[in-house]
Amino acid sequence: MVYWRREGRRYARLIHRMVLETFVGPPPSQRRGEYHGCHEYGDIRDNRLAYLRWDTAAGNSLDNLR
Repeated sequence: MVYWRREGRRYARLIHRMVLETFVGPPPSQRRGEYHGCHEYGDIRDNRLAYLRWDTAAGNSLDNLR
Protein backbone atom coordinates (compact mmCIF):
# COMPACT_ATOMS: atom_id res chain seq x y z
CA MET A 1 0.00 0.00 0.00
CA VAL A 2 1.19 3.49 -0.76
CA TYR A 3 -0.03 6.41 1.37
CA TRP A 4 0.26 10.13 0.71
CA ARG A 5 -1.31 13.41 1.72
CA ARG A 6 -2.36 16.27 -0.49
CA GLU A 7 -4.09 19.42 0.71
CA GLY A 8 -4.75 17.86 4.12
CA ARG A 9 -6.44 14.76 2.71
CA ARG A 10 -4.98 11.26 3.04
CA TYR A 11 -4.89 8.88 0.06
CA ALA A 12 -4.04 5.18 -0.17
CA ARG A 13 -3.57 2.92 -3.19
CA LEU A 14 -2.62 -0.72 -3.66
CA ILE A 15 0.67 -1.01 -5.52
CA HIS A 16 -0.40 -3.89 -7.77
CA ARG A 17 -3.46 -1.92 -8.94
CA MET A 18 -1.28 1.12 -9.69
CA VAL A 19 1.09 -1.04 -11.77
CA LEU A 20 -1.79 -2.66 -13.72
CA GLU A 21 -3.60 0.64 -14.35
CA THR A 22 -0.38 2.31 -15.52
CA PHE A 23 0.95 -0.39 -17.86
CA VAL A 24 -2.16 -2.43 -18.83
CA GLY A 25 -5.00 0.04 -18.43
CA PRO A 26 -8.16 0.12 -16.32
CA PRO A 27 -9.99 -3.08 -15.37
CA PRO A 28 -11.88 -4.61 -18.32
CA SER A 29 -15.30 -4.09 -16.75
CA GLN A 30 -17.09 -0.77 -16.61
CA ARG A 31 -18.14 -1.71 -13.08
CA ARG A 32 -14.64 -1.76 -11.64
CA GLY A 33 -15.64 -3.88 -8.65
CA GLU A 34 -16.03 -6.95 -10.87
CA TYR A 35 -12.31 -7.34 -11.59
CA HIS A 36 -9.43 -7.71 -9.18
CA GLY A 37 -5.74 -7.11 -9.58
CA CYS A 38 -4.36 -10.65 -9.24
CA HIS A 39 -0.88 -11.91 -8.41
CA GLU A 40 -0.12 -14.86 -10.69
CA TYR A 41 1.49 -17.03 -8.03
CA GLY A 42 -0.33 -15.70 -4.99
CA ASP A 43 2.72 -13.81 -3.66
CA ILE A 44 1.17 -10.45 -2.79
CA ARG A 45 4.61 -8.91 -2.24
CA ASP A 46 5.67 -9.49 -5.87
CA ASN A 47 4.27 -6.54 -7.83
CA ARG A 48 6.21 -7.04 -11.05
CA LEU A 49 4.04 -6.56 -14.13
CA ALA A 50 4.92 -10.04 -15.47
CA TYR A 51 3.12 -11.59 -12.47
CA LEU A 52 0.02 -9.38 -12.43
CA ARG A 53 -3.27 -9.56 -14.33
CA TRP A 54 -6.88 -8.43 -14.14
CA ASP A 55 -9.22 -11.29 -13.25
CA THR A 56 -12.47 -12.08 -11.46
CA ALA A 57 -12.76 -12.85 -7.77
CA ALA A 58 -13.05 -16.55 -8.66
CA GLY A 59 -9.82 -16.40 -10.67
CA ASN A 60 -8.12 -14.65 -7.80
CA SER A 61 -9.22 -17.42 -5.42
CA LEU A 62 -7.79 -20.08 -7.73
CA ASP A 63 -4.35 -18.50 -7.35
CA ASN A 64 -4.44 -19.36 -3.67
CA LEU A 65 -5.10 -23.02 -4.45
CA ARG A 66 -2.07 -23.35 -6.73
